[in-house]
Amino acid sequence: AGLPVITLKNSCHGPEFSYLVDGKNALLVAEECEHALLSASSRLIDDKQFYQSLTRTAAEDACHYSLLSMVDNFVNGVTEFQKMGHYRCK
Repeated sequence: AGLPVITLKNSCHGPEFSYLVDGKNALLVAEECEHALLSASSRLIDDKQFYQSLTRTAAEDACHYSLLSMVDNFVNGVTEFQKMGHYRCK
């Protein structure tokens, strides 16, 4: 928590990917090549103010995405699904 993420935009990601915002708490690299990843990494190293901004936002965002929050959201989703009548325990 509190560390910016560097990842590829066009890769297969889990649902947690939706939490990442390019330039706010992460750097999303469009190309799957070493140069693009190196460039993103270098930007965080060279631009201390940008790095601190991403770090601050990542730390603030982490409060919203705790394990407890994920479990609560999952339970709420299952409960709502059951209320819709799509699934019944026998």
